[in-house]
Amino acid sequence: THPARAAALAITGPGVTALTVTACLSVLLVTWSWQQENYLTGFSSWLLVPLGTAILATISWAALQPALRITALRRRPEALARDILLVDTVLLVLVTASIAASAQTLGIDDLPRFIALTLFVGEANLLACLALSARWGTGASIGTTLMLMVTGALFGGQPELARTPVWVVAPYGYPLNATSPQRLATAIAVLAITCTVSWLLWARTLRRRAAE
Repeated sequence: THPARAAALAITGPGVTALTVTACLSVLLVTWSWQQENYLTGFSSWLLVPLGTAILATISWAALQPALRITALRRRPEALARDILLVDTVLLVLVTASIAASAQTLGIDDLPRFIALTLFVGEANLLACLALSARWGTGASIGTTLMLMVTGALFGGQPELARTPVWVVAPYGYPLNATSPQRLATAIAVLAITCTVSWLLWARTLRRRAAE
């Protein structure tokens, strides 16, 4: 079995399937119910993407953990980390595509920037939650995500604060707030650093777990 296919079989059980389908349906429901772009963009940025990727990461780690040592004997931990990330990213892209399709029907301005940042934020949060789940447990990833959701909505969701420099501490709001070239460059830099650090921690933790 191809390693990526084995990784997919390991993590894409009923829970992940239900999570992905529910996420896509929720996007359609919000769009159909409200027919306003700010509801869709706010829902996807402050709730769906961060909480969805956090749950996806915890499910992936829970499915992988019992067979990690055996799997790692046939596949280097770094390659295994890449395979798991690839499968999870495909699922993230599916959900982001549903957001893009719904946003298109509402005529959201600057849609490519919004969707690109939504995907980038989701990938960064996914990697961070994978690393946190593997290193400190699933509670750490869910707890950190919930904390960032609350503080992010406070500092990035309030128009008065979002216009000030504190917007940068609300990464889930980057698709909404990184609208100028300077802010866009800052958001990309923060997310790139987050992805890099999280990937290194994720791969290193898998090596340690496989050796235990």
